[in-house]
Amino acid sequence: MKEVKYAAYHEAGHAVARCIFNHPFISVRVWKREQLAGEIILVKPNNLKEMTPQQLEEEIVITMVGPLAEMMCEGYQFNNLAPDDDVRNLHICRAWMLYHEGKLRKIEKYYSSEDGTYIASMDAKAQTFVDEYWDEIMVTAEALLKNKILTMAEVEEIIRTVRGLS
Repeated sequence: MKEVKYAAYHEAGHAVARCIFNHPFISVRVWKREQLAGEIILVKPNNLKEMTPQQLEEEIVITMVGPLAEMMCEGYQFNNLAPDDDVRNLHICRAWMLYHEGKLRKIEKYYSSEDGTYIASMDAKAQTFVDEYWDEIMVTAEALLKNKILTMAEVEEIIRTVRGLS
């Protein structure tokens, strides 16, 4: 059952960040079958080519918030901090940022150890986000554990309620 709880916090982190940055999604869900999983169903697939550098940076922070929220979950024991799809998304977003800046001529498998400083700065932004929105992430994770699926509107309502805005 702990694994489902970790997945709920992971996905809740992504969902709250998507709401705050206004990156729309349809729903977020967690389930346990042969393999633990969670996912966010986007309104439409991210078209990274059309995103501004700021939107790409937000997407990187959104990607990093999930694993950080999972790590902060009570009783967390290290296994695989970031699922492969989170790592892949992070590097693809970074590649598109470099492409937009004219520093990369075509998008392909991309990773450079020179990006360590940049990734560390994004990690710091993601950690700041998790610290600032921890209560919203916790309440969203608990709602996910109870309901297994939440819409973006439901996550937005949780955020307003926790913030005392509703």
